[in-house]
Amino acid sequence: MSGKLIKNQKSCEYASKQWGKYGTTALNGCGWIAAYNLLSVSGIDAAPDDVRMDLQALHAPLFSGKLGTNPFKLIRYLRVYFEKVNLIFRKKTIREAYASCGRLIVGYMYLKPKFGAHYVCVSRYENKADIINDTVTKRASGIEEYFEQLKKQGCRVMFAISAS
Repeated sequence: MSGKLIKNQKSCEYASKQWGKYGTTALNGCGWIAAYNLLSVSGIDAAPDDVRMDLQALHAPLFSGKLGTNPFKLIRYLRVYFEKVNLIFRKKTIREAYASCGRLIVGYMYLKPKFGAHYVCVSRYENKADIINDTVTKRASGIEEYFEQLKKQGCRVMFAISAS
């Protein structure tokens, strides 16, 4: 691991930093945080503010930051650091990618307490799935248990981004 992980976007030192024209990291910055955390767990040295600003320069904030981060802009950004970056929709393929490289960005929708979406970085750590910057859970025995925990909370996995 390279840098210090950001484990809670609402209470981190970057919470009040702007994301897009109208958003903040605390409210809608989970995408850039997931990208930063993925770089960090991959051993890539990147400063959090640099990741945030680079993604903003790519126009990654959706609707000026009100709706989070465009996944296609995340992929474009990650391709600067990784040879192979894929957007994956099938759970079977997500499981295979996690088994292969041990780290992913997972994007999911939630309905409670209100409708929205969230990005997290999932990284294999001591044979467990370390879920970074998530309110549903922090640790799971693996990606399958994490999916089950999300489902129990009324969340639905939309996609994952793998990078190697």
